[in-house]
Amino acid sequence: MRGYQKGLRLAYAVLASALLLLPRAAGSRSNADRPQTATSEMVLVANASSGPLTAYPATASGAVAPTFTLADPNLPNTYWGPWGMASDADGYLYVQTFLSNATTFVFAPGSTGNAEPARVFRGGGPDTRAIAVDRHGYEYIATGQGPAEILVLPPAANGQSANLYAVGPIRTIPTDETVWHPWPSILTTDPSNHAIVAVVRANGNAVEVFEGGPAGAAAPIRVISGSLTGLDSCASLCHTMALTYSALTGELYVAVNDGAGTHVSIFAGAAAGNAPPVRSIEGPATGLAGKVITGIAVSQLNGQLYLLIKSSQFGAGQISAFGPSAQGDVAPLRTFTDATTQLSDGAGLLLVSQAVTGVHADGVEMAPILRVGPNPARAFVTARLSLPRPVASLRMEVLDLQGRVMARIWDGSVPAGALEVSWDARTAGHRAPPGIYLIRASTHEFQALERVVLIR
Repeated sequence: MRGYQKGLRLAYAVLASALLLLPRAAGSRSNADRPQTATSEMVLVANASSGPLTAYPATASGAVAPTFTLADPNLPNTYWGPWGMASDADGYLYVQTFLSNATTFVFAPGSTGNAEPARVFRGGGPDTRAIAVDRHGYEYIATGQGPAEILVLPPAANGQSANLYAVGPIRTIPTDETVWHPWPSILTTDPSNHAIVAVVRANGNAVEVFEGGPAGAAAPIRVISGSLTGLDSCASLCHTMALTYSALTGELYVAVNDGAGTHVSIFAGAAAGNAPPVRSIEGPATGLAGKVITGIAVSQLNGQLYLLIKSSQFGAGQISAFGPSAQGDVAPLRTFTDATTQLSDGAGLLLVSQAVTGVHADGVEMAPILRVGPNPARAFVTARLSLPRPVASLRMEVLDLQGRVMARIWDGSVPAGALEVSWDARTAGHRAPPGIYLIRASTHEFQALERVVLIR
């Protein structure tokens, strides 16, 4: 045992020396220096009426100024009026406008200011209300002022200016919505690539879940509706909704705008029928009574719930953050608003990693972030590298503590966003012995290193 402990101490000493000797990109910080809490996320607000998209640190409190903005790129034959937002698996940001020509702008990670979009498309019209993107890149557009449909567009949809950027849907999903409302955040997706939509109906509001992708039945595969759900109806006063799904918690969050009874119902991810929520947030202390919720998002780092709460759809508002297990009449952890606009034009809400925006809370461009897991590991190890900008040539390798290359798991270009690669815990065709290994990601501009312990 003493020999083992001595060897382990020696291994850690060698590891520490290796870490100290590794060069870093100028201005970069080690992963240990970087905050690993909600400070690693940004809250994005879509501001209608031709306003810019504004971004704030997730830990903001009080009256604050945006860390950065993303404004009208001023392309011909487009209309800019941010309404809904979504992001895809590669970190691209989708900014969807409401009024004709109902244009969607797709920005590469790290875009700010008047950046030119990577793609532009128009999916339906005259007005559209919400957008979502699944893990395979299919885009879903909720239409309005006509048949209440969800249009499915092909991955990497891209239109042409001469045709108002129109892209024909590859599929149309009908809903049974009976009362149309120009409300954002009514559409989301889940890890199973289902399209999930909040539907306002006179006979009882509903959440309808459809098979996503290029093919599937017209009817929903599941419907949440009934007196126990708390979704209400539009029999007299129409109660609009906003919803989101969290892959971290596996739960569905539905905000119901019900005057003095405005609340959030949280459902199990597979909920169906007249299912009661697993918990709800409602009461005077929440600050929801008498307000409307236009945007909703959940942190994928800590499960905190963010709500864009307004006095009216185009009234002054604030963003409230609730704890991951918030329930009942509970006060938010913190609130903040824009010191200049009070978010009066705020519509949709999106929470993204700062590695996607490429900007720290203080406005400084981020360095790449490497994480590995599980740790310790028995068989497979996944390395996830977040990149604020594209990299032309990246090499990712597994090293032993003597610096010898045990396996090469990536060698090539990488777009901005997140790269995930796996090591099967083998070297030269054989199982690697248990011990401490280093995962290294390197280019001519930077080098990132993380330790992983392999056990048997």
